[in-house]
Amino acid sequence: MKKISIATLFISLGLLLVACSQEQQKEHEHSSHSHSEKKAKIHTVKPQEKCPIKGGELDKKVYTDYKGQRIYYCCPGCDKTFLKNPEKYLKQMEADGITPAKLQSECPVSGDEIDKDIYSKTQAGKIYVCCKKCKSKVDTSPDKYLTILKNQNIVIGATQEKHSDQKKIDHSNHKH
Repeated sequence: MKKISIATLFISLGLLLVACSQEQQKEHEHSSHSHSEKKAKIHTVKPQEKCPIKGGELDKKVYTDYKGQRIYYCCPGCDKTFLKNPEKYLKQMEADGITPAKLQSECPVSGDEIDKDIYSKTQAGKIYVCCKKCKSKVDTSPDKYLTILKNQNIVIGATQEKHSDQKKIDHSNHKH
């Protein structure tokens, strides 16, 4: 009986040591790579092909950026109609399985928030990143990161604007 207890104790200690060793390895990997590449997200998207207002063919020069998304239209005027009730049209697009294009807000290398002053110029447009280290990775393999952004349905060269609280801005000097 004593031999079984000692054996059980050694097995338990062995398992505990293995578990601790694996946890230390994970912590080491995380701390030694403070800026690791994220895995490319794979999304099934159905990009917008028709105007959400009139159903016409899209003119990529006519669009609205709304809540981090880019909505394209067939002609000027549809944008004004969209903005009268954007949630109605977005719900219809969603019901139809259509995924509006997104504006870039994350670094395609790290997944961190982009710095709009740091980007790589590519034949397709600017790829924004969070830091110079990520810029060098994009500069080395621009096609890889263009593919990542395109697979995520992100508009190349377009970033999401942060909207300030209009109530905090002094509007007294200009007429509304």
